Amino acid sequence: MAYIWILGDSWGDDWGCPGTAFGVNPDKGFTHQFEQQHRVRNLARAGKGNKFSLSLAEDAFKAGASPPSHIIQFWTECFRDLDFSEGFKWKVEPLLHETVKTRLRHIQRLKQKLDNPRWALIGGQAPLPEYIEEIFTPDFYIQNWRNDLLGKKFGFISSSVVGQLELFNRGTNKDSRQIKKRILNDIMKIRSEMQRSDQFSDDAHPAWPAYKKLSKDLLSWIDQTASSKTYY
Repeated sequence: MAYIWILGDSWGDDWGCPGTAFGVNPDKGFTHQFEQQHRVRNLARAGKGNKFSLSLAEDAFKAGASPPSHIIQFWTECFRDLDFSEGFKWKVEPLLHETVKTRLRHIQRLKQKLDNPRWALIGGQAPLPEYIEEIFTPDFYIQNWRNDLLGKKFGFISSSVVGQLELFNRGTNKDSRQIKKRILNDIMKIRSEMQRSDQFSDDAHPAWPAYKKLSKDLLSWIDQTASSKTYY
């Protein structure tokens, strides 16, 4: 029996996302697929960023929680971690890569603190970068689950800021109008594809069949990597 922590935003939160249980009883949704065989704690919180997710896990451990054997983390938009108050000047691409790298290093440090649990990273609301293995190598990962479900190849930058349209209206962003227009156009294409696809239940989150398949893949991975130790 493994001991699993689920981290992330609404893509991992059974109660914050209709998708994780769309079409089934909410009590029988994504988390339940693991509860049938393993001990599970779902720490995902709708609307929160990667920094919040990792800090919540770290706080739980400091408060005396037993470290998990496996972590499933749904990666989200890194700009959720930042304060875009007046006076903060920024450009999308360099700031995004800087924040992504910072958070991946955060995962590496936390993994060591938790006695190196197996770590799965799911590029959900935001994709994982091409260079992920240069900084942190997950034991299991899906680089861009949204692209996979849509059968498309939307770019890393636009896919990372799908929910951040309001940021481009702020004067502190220093990207050219041409770059802003390109990113915004790509975002609208992604949103449009999600609205048309039956792979997404509410135009924003994957529908239950996608989650059910993901849970089977993750359970297979857990079975292959779990030790003989039982977690109570």
